[in-house]
Amino acid sequence: MPNGIVLALIAYASYSCSDAVIKSLGGQFTVFEIGFFVTLFAGLAGCASAGAADMRAP
Repeated sequence: MPNGIVLALIAYASYSCSDAVIKSLGGQFTVFEIGFFVTLFAGLAGCASAGAADMRAP
């Protein structure tokens, strides 16, 4: 399979999972708390992926 299709499927799956988690937590937490934790975890994942990219051999 071409890389673009695989990346698109991963992105769609990630969006679907995050949407399901947000909807399930909607009754327990406020919108601001959910937004804070989504942003926090996205930032941590971004930092981890940026760090992994820096470790690759040139």
